[in-house]
Amino acid sequence: MKITKITFVLFLISLMFSCSQDDNTSNQENNDSLSRNSKIRIKALDLEYLGVEHNRVLDNYFQGVVQNNIKLNETKQFAYNTISQSVNIYETSIQDSNLILVLVDRYMDTSLDFSNSFYRNFEIEAEISSNLQTYLDELHSYVYNENETISETLSNINNLERSAESDLNLNNKDLAILFSGTNIAKHSLKYWDINLINWNRHGSAMQRGFWDDIRDVAGADVAGAVYAAV
Repeated sequence: MKITKITFVLFLISLMFSCSQDDNTSNQENNDSLSRNSKIRIKALDLEYLGVEHNRVLDNYFQGVVQNNIKLNETKQFAYNTISQSVNIYETSIQDSNLILVLVDRYMDTSLDFSNSFYRNFEIEAEISSNLQTYLDELHSYVYNENETISETLSNINNLERSAESDLNLNNKDLAILFSGTNIAKHSLKYWDINLINWNRHGSAMQRGFWDDIRDVAGADVAGAVYAAV
């Protein structure tokens, strides 16, 4: 499923939060205490705030669309304004803030397809370890598995996180990328499971023909988180 227009806003919101956490962990990554064998390892719970804040900003965005009667042809500018305001609230570096806004201009009108991978669209595969790719591919299989209930998917993601936390083949950079994706995945799936019907009621501002599958929408969210964390 190709992702365009409003759905890419979801990608960017995820990207914004993961850039924030990446800024907070990148300096620590140079420390020997954060090596593969370190006792100090990132836990999935450490990055849960990414999912919580993602959903909060996502809902604020939706309320803004509705209250301001934003039309589809006004989406790009509204997204730009919303994200510009949001990046100032979080600990996002100037460099990453500028990157996010550049991506609004570059990709908002470009078709993207995350149904096969969370990381291949942006040619970042070389920066992702083979061990991490295995986990990201497994996460992808859960997010896009339409034969599961949302509850079953969430349970599988929780199990994936527990496995990763004990896998010493993953360093803290790997874990930061993975847990950015897993936390966004869980919160996004829960959000869309409840709120997709409300978004569809305002079709003038939403992209028709896409919003019938929460897993495609959540996939865009997760791709943004993975891309930013890399």
